[in-house]
Amino acid sequence: MKSLSTRLKELMQLDDKSIDDIQKYLSINSNSIIYDWLDDVSTPRFHNVIKLADLFNCSIDYILNITDNLEKVSTKELPSFRNQFKKVVYDRNFTQNKIINDKILSHGHIATINKNRYLSTENMIKLADYLGVSIDFLVGRG
Repeated sequence: MKSLSTRLKELMQLDDKSIDDIQKYLSINSNSIIYDWLDDVSTPRFHNVIKLADLFNCSIDYILNITDNLEKVSTKELPSFRNQFKKVVYDRNFTQNKIINDKILSHGHIATINKNRYLSTENMIKLADYLGVSIDFLVGRG
């Protein structure tokens, strides 16, 4: 499986985007953060992963190499993550307690979601996998 850095480099080449283009789009002060992503030193925060998917008009799952399907995804205003999470959990016949008991998330993670904040990219991947949904669906993008 390709790394996020490889996927990001491919998308940059395909869409003729520079590091400066990404820096401006994400409103990041320093392009060294993007270099760290491209060198596999760090992973973007999840809100930046969403913005990267918007910039390249692709799914979050594609950016994160969960799928190789480069389907174009129309960007739209996302619902609150807290509400979308509750909807997905309910629709998939899970409960927050089951997610905690199965050690997918902790009480602290649930508290973060209830504050309407995204989890780390790694935990978002883990949660989507556990619920059997795409990350785009989990955040209300797909």
